[in-house]
Amino acid sequence: MPLSPLYWGLVGPTWVAVLTALGVDAETECGPARRGINDFSSRAAMESNGWALDWDDNINHWDFVALPDSTFCNGVASTSYCGFSAPGAGAISLALSGAGSATIDFGNSWVSGLVTLYLNGTQVAVAEGSTPSHAATFEFQSGDELVLVEDPMAVIVINHIDFSCSGVAVRGRVPAARPRRRPPRSSSSACRLPRVPCSALLPVSCQPTFPAEGALAVDVTDLHVKRCFPIASGAIRQRFPGSLK
Repeated sequence: MPLSPLYWGLVGPTWVAVLTALGVDAETECGPARRGINDFSSRAAMESNGWALDWDDNINHWDFVALPDSTFCNGVASTSYCGFSAPGAGAISLALSGAGSATIDFGNSWVSGLVTLYLNGTQVAVAEGSTPSHAATFEFQSGDELVLVEDPMAVIVINHIDFSCSGVAVRGRVPAARPRRRPPRSSSSACRLPRVPCSALLPVSCQPTFPAEGALAVDVTDLHVKRCFPIASGAIRQRFPGSLK
């Protein structure tokens, strides 16, 4: 999973080394505990990446049949999961860690029945018959469980699932993002400090108001004026002696 810009803003390359030294997978932000969550090439691959199928393949083996000539998986890509439990209603679950939002593309490739998506037992979305692709987005926290359930006449399809994290999961927890401090606006200037063109003497966009020679309508002794106009400090001293110290 590619790292989000928020990840680099909160942690950065240095902390990656620190987390790695502590035995923490710094690249696992949230969602499942493994990176190959969209690998549906085999049941073993799915289970190793966190998916759990509640039926025994030795008895009910109607899974991974997304083949071009498959009657059950019509319209399903060969890279997707497609299957069902027979007899009975099968369920596929995934335990989540961290915090954020997830978008899952799932469906029901059979002509009838329902495939229902649950989060902690609460219904999130439903795919009706002949709907091999249906997207649903939901918020989650560490410890939540996603479950897909097919009624006895449906076929579960999982195309892919993507996660958008609110931070970096450290051993199952996501630290709250610290708000970035913004420098306050100067009372003597309308400029925003990070964008001040200090190469000019007194740029028009940031120029304070001087009503008369020797008198100031604004406090040019403000520290932020010095930051906005470091080059102009000498000129201001000449024009208004004692204004900048």
